[in-house]
Amino acid sequence: MVNLFRGPCENLSSLVAQALFGDGVAAMIVGYDPIPRVEKPLYEMFSAGQTIVMGSDGAIHGPICENRTSVQIGKDVPSHFANTSKGF
Repeated sequence: MVNLFRGPCENLSSLVAQALFGDGVAAMIVGYDPIPRVEKPLYEMFSAGQTIVMGSDGAIHGPICENRTSVQIGKDVPSHFANTSKGF
């Protein structure tokens, strides 16, 4: 989430949200045909997916303010991640 990019903050929830959702964000060009022998992709997308975590409604709340996104993370978020994470 690009909107989580911000300067240092003392709010622990904002720091956790940046670590969970902001770290490793990158732009990707999908559907582009590289020119053979001139351009070579560094990475190829193998798969993408998403999961709806049952019972997590309202666990993370991120109202958008004038100059930032304020994030409040519920105490049950780590258990939601632990219960839905799959091994690689």
